[in-house]
Amino acid sequence: MAGFSSSGTAVIGLTSASSASAVSGENLSAGPGVSGFSAKGTGVKAAGKTALKVQGPAVFSRSGILTVAAGHSSAKNTGIALASASFVLATSQGNVAGVHVQGVTLVTGSHGSFTIHLNKTVPESLKVAWFAVN
Repeated sequence: MAGFSSSGTAVIGLTSASSASAVSGENLSAGPGVSGFSAKGTGVKAAGKTALKVQGPAVFSRSGILTVAAGHSSAKNTGIALASASFVLATSQGNVAGVHVQGVTLVTGSHGSFTIHLNKTVPESLKVAWFAVN
């Protein structure tokens, strides 16, 4: 089934069954089961008692690992678009006694960056996981 509209919703699915999906997509090969894109808005919008439920691994384009090199107390990631509403969550991926993530500073804009700061210099390299939101 395909839908097109130049002035409203193109495809609508509706069910009253508590165990059925109103719209379902399945790809028997390697492509996505459901895909959404909007050139000027939100690609996929979810709302409900549970807005999003993921079963299996989730992949996010705005997450990763930064390594704070031995003898340093911070690491910087560049080239990530950040807005004034953005925030970066960061957590250590190792156990170096007395060392923790102290904070993250952001530089906003289309070519933004962020720096993860530790509370002190690390004696050995330390990986820090990060996740950018908004």
